[in-house]
Amino acid sequence: MGINMKKVLVYAGYKTINYGSALQAFATVEMLRKLNVEPVLLNLNGLWKAFRIKKTKFYLSSGDLLFLIQSKGRMYYSKIYERFNLSYGRKMSSRRMKFNDFIQTQLILTEEISELQEAAELLEEYDVLLLGSDQVWLPSSVVTDIYTLNFARDKQVIKIAYAPSFGINKIPEKYINKYQEMFNNIDHISVREESGKKIVEDIADIDCPVVADPVLMLDRSEWEQYLSYKRNNEQEYIFIYLIGNNRWQREWIKKYAVMCNMRTVALIHLDEYISYDRKYFDQVLLDESPIDFFNWIRNAELVFTDSYHCMLFSLIENKNVWCFRRFDDAKKISTNSRLYTILQKLQIEERLLNRESRVEDCLLKDIDFIDVNKRISGMQQKSWDFLRMAINNH
Repeated sequence: MGINMKKVLVYAGYKTINYGSALQAFATVEMLRKLNVEPVLLNLNGLWKAFRIKKTKFYLSSGDLLFLIQSKGRMYYSKIYERFNLSYGRKMSSRRMKFNDFIQTQLILTEEISELQEAAELLEEYDVLLLGSDQVWLPSSVVTDIYTLNFARDKQVIKIAYAPSFGINKIPEKYINKYQEMFNNIDHISVREESGKKIVEDIADIDCPVVADPVLMLDRSEWEQYLSYKRNNEQEYIFIYLIGNNRWQREWIKKYAVMCNMRTVALIHLDEYISYDRKYFDQVLLDESPIDFFNWIRNAELVFTDSYHCMLFSLIENKNVWCFRRFDDAKKISTNSRLYTILQKLQIEERLLNRESRVEDCLLKDIDFIDVNKRISGMQQKSWDFLRMAINNH
């Protein structure tokens, strides 16, 4: 390590059992290392339970109980189901163990702390505090001061928000002051989607750039170098990764697979246990590691997903990917805006499917990856420019 190398404390929500979140945290660290700084992730082991309690209390006291039920209800049901279906429970336990192993072996973490005040004390050793990406700016995380960086308010450290998502298109009026306070405390703000850019501009009158997700900041060769290769299947297959509970999407994919005579492999039971999933696919996966997840995409002929990060990894690997909306746009829990932004920036909006999409029109329809890769390179360059400017506090 160079003696003048800046030290960056990265604050990212890597603890959820979510493939995109885990790999995004990994990418954030590797992205920063490419800038010749020394990044370390804030260890959330001792904080995570308190965060969950804070968020639950927020929903119970704020009148947003319906949002809690819609967004987390099925997940809680799945936890209960694990106790009654021992086979399913063992698989979920195995999945959690593989995530923990990935975190311990692949991520660079600080010492464990028990409250954010201890993180403020850690900052004495760092030059930069960078808030990582994903849906960290939902009201449940901002109003409760989880991902606001307010714990560093009085610290002489450069505070950066890199590609956070709000998860909603409009901030409720009653929370605007809290968001304004947060924005004013951060030195350099970037966002992930166009709707987030508008929120920041409207509330704080700050012009912030839309930057690339950290996973896009590593090239295909780098991902394949960092994550060990494994050949998953000798046969050609379609990989399916659907988080939402939308039966019509499974039926659409099954029709597609039959028409092109291809085998289907699906990673199932993600945010929730979906009882009917097994019957739609030729092979189902449950207890895959984040590295396994990447390799299933890497070895696939084609990918269908409603996941933002699965779509990004498919594009990185130059796989023909088709996307579904997980939620209707009208739902408060909709996270579609980040999907729309990246599809628009890469000019592949036609890869988004709906109920009216005809299977016949989509068969063997390829993405122009020469064009897409050029557009990703353009996004990367703008994002590197933002990061260099922010880290050097220009």
